Amino acid sequence: MTANGTSQVQSGYIYYFAGSNAFSLNFADLNISPYEVIEIGHVVDQSLIEMLSNGPKSIDVDITLL
Repeated sequence: MTANGTSQVQSGYIYYFAGSNAFSLNFADLNISPYEVIEIGHVVDQSLIEMLSNGPKSIDVDITLL
């Protein structure tokens, strides 16, 4: 089974760029067409999204699989 991709990304969601083997945490709603990503999760703490939209260019994160 293959996951469906989307070009409509939403703030606070984590996406996977399959062709680039990369992850993206978006802090704004965007249409990224012609690219597509696969939604893999979301951020519970919205203060992180606010920090990204107003703050540093990068942050360190730890990912825990539940």
